[in-house]
Amino acid sequence: MKERRASQSIARCHSQRGVLSALTCLSLLLVSLVNASLSDEPVEPLAQCALQTVSTPPQPEMSNGIVMRTAERPGSVIVANYRRDRSGDWDVPFEVSSDDADVRLLLVTPDGPLLMNLTIRVDGVSFRKTRESWIDQALNPDVQVNETVAVDEAEEASAAEATDETELNDEEDKPEGTTVETYRPTATLTRLQKYAAQPGLDVSRDEARWLLAQWSPGPALLELRSEFAIERSRFAPLWVALDGDANGELSHEELEQSLSRIRALDRDEDDWVDADELTESPFIESWTSFPLVTILNETTDWKRLSRQLRAADVVEQSHSPLMKQLLAEIGVENVSQLTPKQLSQLTQVEPQLSLTAELATKTDSDTGLIITGMSDATSTLMLTLTAAEDRVSLALPQSVLELTAAQRTSDTEWGGQVAIGAVIDGSPLMRRVDADNDHRLSLREIEAISPLVKSLDRNGDGTVRLDELPVPIRVTVTLGAHAHAVLGQAVASTTPSNSTTTPDAPAWFASMDLNRDGDLTAAEFLGTREQFAQLDLDRNQRISVSEAAKSPE
Repeated sequence: MKERRASQSIARCHSQRGVLSALTCLSLLLVSLVNASLSDEPVEPLAQCALQTVSTPPQPEMSNGIVMRTAERPGSVIVANYRRDRSGDWDVPFEVSSDDADVRLLLVTPDGPLLMNLTIRVDGVSFRKTRESWIDQALNPDVQVNETVAVDEAEEASAAEATDETELNDEEDKPEGTTVETYRPTATLTRLQKYAAQPGLDVSRDEARWLLAQWSPGPALLELRSEFAIERSRFAPLWVALDGDANGELSHEELEQSLSRIRALDRDEDDWVDADELTESPFIESWTSFPLVTILNETTDWKRLSRQLRAADVVEQSHSPLMKQLLAEIGVENVSQLTPKQLSQLTQVEPQLSLTAELATKTDSDTGLIITGMSDATSTLMLTLTAAEDRVSLALPQSVLELTAAQRTSDTEWGGQVAIGAVIDGSPLMRRVDADNDHRLSLREIEAISPLVKSLDRNGDGTVRLDELPVPIRVTVTLGAHAHAVLGQAVASTTPSNSTTTPDAPAWFASMDLNRDGDLTAAEFLGTREQFAQLDLDRNQRISVSEAAKSPE
C-alpha cells in the first residue's frame, strides 16, 4: 500500500513537472511572439523637428533682353566650400549600395568624440538611390529608372548640344538674346550616357561614379571643409566688447561694467546696439584646430584620424565618458594605444547617437529630423534634450549640439547630392543674449548680459573664462549642396528663456515706441514726468508692455 502511494506520488510529481515544462515553453513562445510583434512597430523617437528652409537664390538679372550670369555658379560654390582629398580629387567611395541610406560620422566635441549614425532618405528611399539609378541608366539603357531621375526631353536635347554642362561661358561669348547655361543634373546624366555609349568602352560602375563626381561636381555625399568650421568659430564680438583687457577672462569688475560698456557702443543713440556697433571681433583662439566632423567609410584616412583623436585627448586632459565608451567598443584601454586598424572598427560598432533625416523633392512627403537612439554613455552625460520647431538641441557639460536638416522647397534639381557639415558657432554670448536673433541688442537684452555671464561661472571664483562657456556646435544635413549656407547664418540659442509671454501693447504705447524695442524710455514718453513715474512700476527708468497693460488708457 505504501509502495502504491509512493508510486502515485512520483507519478503526480512527474505529471506536474510536465505541465510546468509545457507552461514554461508556452510562456516563452508568447514572449517571443510579443517581442516579434513589437519589433515591427516603429520606434518612438527621442526627439524630432521639422526641416529648415534654405532660401532660394535670387533670379538672374535681365539686361537688354539678355539673362546676366549669376554671381555664384553651382560648381564653384561646391568646389569652394566642400572637402576634397590632399590631391585635390573628390573622395568617391567604391563600395556603394543604392539601398544603403546610412552614413557613419565622428563628431569631435569638448566632451569627447561622438560616434553618430545618420540615416538619410529622400522621398522615402536612400539618398544614394538617385545617382546609382543614373549609373544603371547610363550603363544599361534598357533599365527602367525611378521617376525622380527621369530626363525631360527638352532638357536632354539642350544638354546634348553642350560640351561641358558644368562650365559657364563668358557673357561676351553669348549671342544676343540667349541665356547663360547653368548646371543641371539631367545634363550630367546625358553626358554620362553619351560617354558610356562610345564604341569600345567598357565603363565600370566605379568609373561611372567617379565621372559623375568630376562633372557634377562632387560625389553623392558632400562634406563641408573643416576650415569653414574653424573660421566660423573665431568671431565673438560681444565677448571682445566685454573683455576690456583682452585676457580671455571676464573679471568681476568687467561684469559689473557690462551695462555701461555695451551702452556706450550705441553711437547713433537709438537705444539699440547693432551688430556693426559692437567692437570688431579679431580672431580669437578656436576650441580646436582639428576637423570637427569626419565621414567614416573606406576612403577615410584612419592614420590621420587616430593622430587627431590623440591630440584632442591631450587638449581635454582626461578621458571623457564618450571617449571611454568609444575605446571600449573597439577594445582599446588608452587613446595612446589607438591604431588606424582598430579605429576603422568604428564603421561596425554601435553608434552613440542615431538620427534619421527625411528629405523630399515633393511637397506632400513627410520630412524632418528624428533622433532614434542614444547610448547609455551619451544619455548619462546629457544634461537636456530639447526639440525646437526646426532643430534638436543636445546639451552636454561642455558643449551644446544643435542638429538640423534643411532643403529648398520642392528641390527637384538637387543633383543626387546631400551635404553634411558642422561648425563651432561663433558669438557664444551673442547667440544667448540676442534671443530673437535680430542681430541687435535692446536695453533689456543688454541688462541681461551680466547675470547670464555670472551663471556660467562653473567654479564660482567670480571670473568667467571663455572656456567656461558651453561650446555651441551646429550639425546639419541638407538636400543639395547647402550645408555652407545653413551654417554660415547666425542663429539664436535654443536655451530656454525665463521670460514670460507679454500682453499686446496698447495703441498709445505702440505709437510712442519709436525704436520698436518693447520699452518706453523717458525720451520716448510723451506724457509728464509724474505720469512716467506712475507707469514705471519697477523703477528701472523704462515702461514695459506689461506695465503699460496694467495702466488705464
